[in-house]
Amino acid sequence: MYLILYRPLEELDMQSENRYMWNFLWLVPLTFTLIWMLMFYGNETPAVERMTSGFSYSLCKALIDLGAILIYELIILLVRRSNENLDLMEKTLSQKIELSHYKMLSEQIDTARQARHDLKLHLNVIRDFAVEAGDQKVTDYTNELLYVPNLQNPMMICENPAANSVLQYYLQEAATHKIQTKANFIMPAASFVHSADIVTVLGNLLKNSLEACLREKPVDPYIRIKGGPVSRTTFTLMVENPSHMEPDSNNLGRFLSHNHEGPGLGLQAVQSIVDRYAGTLRIQQEDGIFRVSVILYQQDESGK
Repeated sequence: MYLILYRPLEELDMQSENRYMWNFLWLVPLTFTLIWMLMFYGNETPAVERMTSGFSYSLCKALIDLGAILIYELIILLVRRSNENLDLMEKTLSQKIELSHYKMLSEQIDTARQARHDLKLHLNVIRDFAVEAGDQKVTDYTNELLYVPNLQNPMMICENPAANSVLQYYLQEAATHKIQTKANFIMPAASFVHSADIVTVLGNLLKNSLEACLREKPVDPYIRIKGGPVSRTTFTLMVENPSHMEPDSNNLGRFLSHNHEGPGLGLQAVQSIVDRYAGTLRIQQEDGIFRVSVILYQQDESGK
């Protein structure tokens, strides 16, 4: 009875959203048991006499038991297939969220890079006009603007082009809003972490930190980034900023956004990537500091 009835239930995810299944599943053995009881004790002829008097009665009872087991197993199979489909849909949704965030971050970086390039060209033209007109004040002012750090050649923070682009963009955005930054980030050009994945993880965490500093306006706003490989198969990342707002989560354990209703899609995309690398995502808020730590592990071709 344990192997037939209860073992399959233990193998299924009987959490809150699936627990309702048991409200209907127990009706299967109950119905067939009532039929069996009616046949066995439903008339005046002793049950033992009917069992020994003919093969047809025993066969009928065996078929009833077999039918109960088959229907029960069919329901279990349907629930398993349903769970597999739900998992597949959730993975597909997570991948779509990752892709949308990757495209959004890439577009922001490309737009900012193009805007800096265009602005630098316009300033050069204005300076040339000022020189021709003999306006020294305009010439000096445009020369000063041309040497603003945001218009200079991009800084090299790490060897990985994808990670370096994300760091450049958000460090420059932080500098624009007078937010101090400190980056101790090491990532080689070739890494087991895919470029799209590091852009999504690093970009979303830095975006959240920047938005937290702008939203809460601490006295001394800052963003600290620390990360790099700790071994050939392990990569770590930590981002922290001042914050007195504790992270909220729903009953499914998903962190809620401070900018809109519902779960934070950025953290959801990060969690999906962390799961793919069989890693860990840790979010802490203590002593006025909000800290997010990520650990990623290299996976072989089989996903292990």
